[in-house]
Amino acid sequence: MEAVVMATISKVRESSRNADINNLATRILKEFSKNDWSSDTYLSPILTELTTLDDDFTLALNRLEAYSQLAEKDEVRDEAIRALFYLVDGYTYIPLPKMKEAAAVIDAVLSQYGMGIQREDYSAESARINSLLTDLAEPDIVKAIANLKGMDDSISILATAQEEFENIAMSQGELIAGKESLASATRLKAEVIQITNGSLIEYMNVMSKVKPETFASISADIAQFVKQNNELAKRRTGKKPDEEKAEAE
Repeated sequence: MEAVVMATISKVRESSRNADINNLATRILKEFSKNDWSSDTYLSPILTELTTLDDDFTLALNRLEAYSQLAEKDEVRDEAIRALFYLVDGYTYIPLPKMKEAAAVIDAVLSQYGMGIQREDYSAESARINSLLTDLAEPDIVKAIANLKGMDDSISILATAQEEFENIAMSQGELIAGKESLASATRLKAEVIQITNGSLIEYMNVMSKVKPETFASISADIAQFVKQNNELAKRRTGKKPDEEKAEAE
């Protein structure tokens, strides 16, 4: 009979990234799902708790990703707002009566909103931008816009940026939760590591010696998963932010 190779599972490095811990927990649970462990009264509750944490962790990370995408789109529309306001303001100083009068007409509309709309919360900013775009589409305003080079393009850029923002907001729906998701993901990462290191790994290391015929094989697989995760976390230690970003991409 071939001898069973004992593998000691190392503790998971706490410096691991959120996504890496999420992936590690998912891989471990997938490995356990290949067999029925319900008769193990100590292990079964651990796996149940880890499954719940991993599911919540996945959702929290998805929320973070959704919020990140929305934040990027918000910055694009904020830039479009600033560009429009600065363009109109510049035209108000041009010493050409026709252009100056046209700029005054548009500036009167913008003054009702103010550049500060870019600092409002997402939903309020969206409502204000949509209202602004509606006002800028009024016939008399459109005539004024036609007299100012680049004005129509600037408004179109804002309209496109707003549409893209709303598309992301609608597609992500309830996933978007902002800072709450960051706090949730950080907390869940700590809890996943705690139960993995403090309960699961300690138990598996003991049982792989006590009942190697049952636990040695899966312990070896988990040991490999943890080793890969820890090596990845170790390689990232000391790396510059741009190097980590390039590796992640």
